[in-house]
Amino acid sequence: GARSSVDESVGRRRKRLQMAGLDQDTVIIFYSDNGFLAGDHGLIDKRNAYESSVRVPMIVYAPGDAQPGSKNMTRVRNLDLAPTFLDIAGVDAPSHFEGKSAWALITGEETRATWGEPDFLYQYYWEWSFPMTPTTLAITRGDIKYIQYHGIWDLEELYDLAKDPMEK
Repeated sequence: GARSSVDESVGRRRKRLQMAGLDQDTVIIFYSDNGFLAGDHGLIDKRNAYESSVRVPMIVYAPGDAQPGSKNMTRVRNLDLAPTFLDIAGVDAPSHFEGKSAWALITGEETRATWGEPDFLYQYYWEWSFPMTPTTLAITRGDIKYIQYHGIWDLEELYDLAKDPMEK
């Protein structure tokens, strides 16, 4: 199949790690700050609180620690990344960090039920460059998501993601 520049770059990095004898002691994590709505909800943007925009994959390569091919649908927030990286390095996160390490979740030592899934807060403030996207506030607790829009249109949305995962 076709290879992307990302594939080639990761391949070069992994080869260098292998040559240095660090390939079995290095964790590689891919994560994104957002997804892109390509017609979902009739929108084409990334500045939105819908699941297809905020729930993005996190891919972890951790030889000997993460089970290859395993999947876990637990929400890991960007606030959880720094504590996770520190945990991998064997360093305690400062007490003022809001996030928590997801390393035990990644390694399978914990499950969604034992790790818990923290509340998720989404905030976006209207920008002159993107006038079609209003100021948005959303919070997800468990399976319940509340979205509130301000400015361009003032409305609210409430979803039970267990019953309505596509937010229709």
